[in-house]
Amino acid sequence: MIDVAPLPLRTASVPRETAFSHMSRLAAANKVDLREFGFELGIPFQRILNGERDMIRILALLGGTDHECLQHWSGTKLEGRRHELCGEIYPAKTIRSPEIRGCPICLKQDASSSERSPEHSMAIRGHWLVPHVTICLAHEHPLVPLWRETQPFARYDTVTQFRSIAPAIVAGEFDREIRELTDFDKWLEARLVDGPGNGWLDLQLLIVTEN
Repeated sequence: MIDVAPLPLRTASVPRETAFSHMSRLAAANKVDLREFGFELGIPFQRILNGERDMIRILALLGGTDHECLQHWSGTKLEGRRHELCGEIYPAKTIRSPEIRGCPICLKQDASSSERSPEHSMAIRGHWLVPHVTICLAHEHPLVPLWRETQPFARYDTVTQFRSIAPAIVAGEFDREIRELTDFDKWLEARLVDGPGNGWLDLQLLIVTEN
């Protein structure tokens, strides 16, 4: 049993938020550098990125959020350069791509619904990491590239990354033309949330093979 009390200063997690996004925002809420935050609390950022269950559970307790949700939408590092995310197995380079995508409408809503600054409020959702996901079902808005960073620590320090682009997101500069949802979009959403169903397509693995 892990005995950890929630931090006095914390920020509510967003539905489907990844652990790395939540940790970055939690560190910012406590006015601490992300690396120092992890060191002081015994949850190194790399172990959060690896999806280690005990580390994500501690992070969830510190932030006062649901650890099972954080785990489901964050991904777990496996042997053989693979990652598990939402019950599916992917090559690491597809889930840990240098490019981070997102829905600008979701991000604008994050900013408008919080008293904190936009870069402290905007959160990365786990399903945005799945290469097959190309659209936000809530807003019918295509996912757009937010930033590209080859260095993992910098890539996933979301508060730092959003600091330079949040004003443009709020101003609508990342907005694109909405498009109609396809049956595949809806099927994939259901699979990521509830797991495979009983149809023929559900028997197939969601794997992007490495070249």
